[in-house]
Amino acid sequence: MYMTGSKDLRWRKTMIRHWREFREFTLEAASEALSRPPYNLDYTHNSLGRVERGMQMPTIELIEALAKLYQTDTHSLLNRRPSDGDAAPGKDAPGAKDLLNLWDRAAPDERGLIFDIVKRVVKTGT
Repeated sequence: MYMTGSKDLRWRKTMIRHWREFREFTLEAASEALSRPPYNLDYTHNSLGRVERGMQMPTIELIEALAKLYQTDTHSLLNRRPSDGDAAPGKDAPGAKDLLNLWDRAAPDERGLIFDIVKRVVKTGT
């Protein structure tokens, strides 16, 4: 979806910058990591900055590579801040945001275990 500004076209805002900062990457480090295997993508830190600011549309390959680099899924990379995990003040029970925060902090190999535990606790019928 494009948003029209004065004279230029802008791609919609994403959460890519938040994920980069959450994973403690600089633009330079991210562009360097993307240039190496397994990604082999040619993006400068300037072009990544333009993507983050909505000035340049990312390719599908870039979105998928960034999601893998930042250890998240493509939907979260585009739509959800990684820090959206704090429970509302005054609430005793953790909420969905708390679970997402744990998911974000988990290593990729730990996520399967988290999913298995949740499936056992929640009777899904599957």
